[in-house]
Amino acid sequence: MVNKSRRVLLLILIAVLPLLYMNCGKKEADIKDEKKTKTDDNSQLIKTDDKGNVRVDLKLKPKVGDIFKYKMVKNSSESSADASKPDIKMSQEQTEVYYYTQEVTEVNESGIVTLKMKYDSVSVTVKESDSKDTKTVVYNSNIKDSVNSMKDFLVYNNMIGNNFKIRIGANNEFLEPYELEAIYDKLFKELGDTITQQTKDAIKESLKTSLKDVLTGQYQEFPKNEVPKDSSWTLTKTSDNPPFRFKNIVSYKVSDVKKTEGQTIVTIDGKLDIEFIDKDYKTKEGSMKIEDVTAGGTGTMKFNFSKGCMMKKETLQSVKMVAKISSRGQTMKTIRETSLKLNVDLL
Repeated sequence: MVNKSRRVLLLILIAVLPLLYMNCGKKEADIKDEKKTKTDDNSQLIKTDDKGNVRVDLKLKPKVGDIFKYKMVKNSSESSADASKPDIKMSQEQTEVYYYTQEVTEVNESGIVTLKMKYDSVSVTVKESDSKDTKTVVYNSNIKDSVNSMKDFLVYNNMIGNNFKIRIGANNEFLEPYELEAIYDKLFKELGDTITQQTKDAIKESLKTSLKDVLTGQYQEFPKNEVPKDSSWTLTKTSDNPPFRFKNIVSYKVSDVKKTEGQTIVTIDGKLDIEFIDKDYKTKEGSMKIEDVTAGGTGTMKFNFSKGCMMKKETLQSVKMVAKISSRGQTMKTIRETSLKLNVDLL
């Protein structure tokens, strides 16, 4: 949500670790014979047949009035260096910490969940370094200082303590944030009456998109069909965004289903591979060619199906690339690295 100065190539390379669940084929007929199937005490979602095989119907069903408090930590880093001088780097590290509260206000017949949400506090630390200097900026919504009044952080200031709503789909996919008017009004008041309606509309769209980008990190889309424990699936998605098209190839599995203090806990693991379809990019101003790239990621998530919520999510992704850039008769080879670590915990 912070307006970070990122190079185009780095933006393309950092692929969001989706760990999405694809439809796992034709759904088998439900086993209704009680002699063959015994049902988990908490719900109809965990089933074990007479051979001990466990199948999970991945549906989170929270109750209206349930309140969940979360902490989300995002650590991102990026660096670039001339390949002939790899020890001289330009780098940026950023840590974002969010504390927020969600309350279930509606679960409709289709399984769509509506939550009332507010941010309780936000802190951001940005560190930029080159061969000569290091600069660090620290923002904390609980501290009123000169950083707090910087334009980059006005959105955070006006989000703290203000309720808005979000919708989550029946398969646990994040749909949208809405009812953001209280945040808009406070933000526009602080920016002053001179901003145009066009600027206001652009701010609204940007805030809504940024919220969706951040909150999508909490949620994990599930398949529509029941999933056997220890089964593995692969989901491939292609990004057509320029300058380089690439494929996200994700393998995932339900690795554990167990009872803990009367609660049913499901663990899901995922592994991400990234394959670049295009490695050459040319414009009138110059060209870029990927000579070598290593990219991938891993993720682990734990869900409490008795309470209908996520308990923990940890993902890590990284990209290392060697690229040759040519422009106006000059050529240089660069080494660029990015990483993104995400942790979400139920408090």
